[in-house]
Formats: sequence, C-alpha cells, structure tokens
Amino acid sequence: MKIFYVIYFCSLFKFYLSDCIPNENCFEDHGLCYNNICQCNNEFWTLIDYRKSSNKIIYCNYKRKNRLVPLLLEFFFPGVGHLIMKKYILFFIKTFLLITIFISVCVDFHVFKHKKEKSNSIINEEDEVNLINKDNLDENKKLSDFSSEGNDDINLPDQIHLANHEEIPINNLNNVLIFIEGFSFICFFSLYIFDIFSYLFGFYNDNEDVPFKDIF
Repeated sequence: MKIFYVIYFCSLFKFYLSDCIPNENCFEDHGLCYNNICQCNNEFWTLIDYRKSSNKIIYCNYKRKNRLVPLLLEFFFPGVGHLIMKKYILFFIKTFLLITIFISVCVDFHVFKHKKEKSNSIINEEDEVNLINKDNLDENKKLSDFSSEGNDDINLPDQIHLANHEEIPINNLNNVLIFIEGFSFICFFSLYIFDIFSYLFGFYNDNEDVPFKDIF
C-alpha cells in the first residue's frame, strides 16, 4: 500500500513539474500553454492513465462528453442514461424499482379482478333468488285474491325475502401490495427527479469520472 502512495505522489509531482510545450504535449486545438501550464478549453480534459508508463504527459487528451445525451435518455427511458455512462449501481436500483412497481400492479390487478368476479357471481345468485321469490310472490297474490274475495283485511307483503349482500373486506395481501406500490413509486420518482437535475446541472460525472461539458 505504501508503494502505491509513493507512485501516486511521484506521478502528481511529475504532472505538476512537466513542461508545457505547445503542439507537443499541449495541442492548440485542445488547450493553451500559460505559465508552463496547459489550460484546456471547454471540450477537453487532462486524463492521466497511471497504468501506462510514459515519460511525457499529453495534456487535454480526453474529449469531455455532453451531458445532454444521458439527460434525454434518463428523461424518456429511465435507467438507460446510467447504463451508457456505466453507472451500474444506479441503473440496477432504478430498474429494480420499475420491475417492483410493474409486478405489484399486475398482482394487485389480478387480485382485484378475482374479487370482482366473485362479487359479480354473488350478485347474480342474489338476483336469481329475488327473481324466484318474485314469481312465487305473484303466484301467492293470485291465490290469495282468488281465495279471499271481498275480504279487504288480508294484505300480503311486497317481498317475502331480502338477499344479504356480502361485503368483501380488503385483506392483508391488498394492504401489502398497496404499500409496496406506494413505497416503490415514491423512491423511483424521487430518484428520477434527482437524476434529471444531476445531469442537467452537472452534479454527475461521466464514466471516466470527468465532469461533463456544458450542454450548449
């Protein structure tokens, strides 16, 4: 570990003491030498690869990326912008939240559909019972009218049977699904807004950990 720090310190020392030579290690279309320092323009950045041994550092050797591309991808296709920028952790988190929302909504819809079909089946059975009772009531009225002519004291009820409607309460599965949907949606929406603002205002760096250049 100490050897690594020594190599890193020597590389920094070499970097700051290297001479800036126009068109040799500081190209005119990439930067400008000023007080022996190569000042890169807006589109370039000095990226040092410590894995390569080189006696001379080439300044402004990396072309900075425009953050407009990941910004638009994240806006229209959440997660894809992180994928092309090799931000795999953010990509997997966002994709996981999307899949969780999709699965929980599908399961919740399936449970709701099953309950609705069960409720409709109960209602149809009740309607059938009411229809039979109504037919029986009409027959009873006819018989009563025939057997009790002139007797005004006999009154039959309009209905002899009332069906009980069963109320199906929300079970624990529905509560869990609603909680998962709400929590996942809040997390995803918060991360979505944060990513948009981070790419828009340059809080994120690119896949080489270099700041993005200005959009315009």
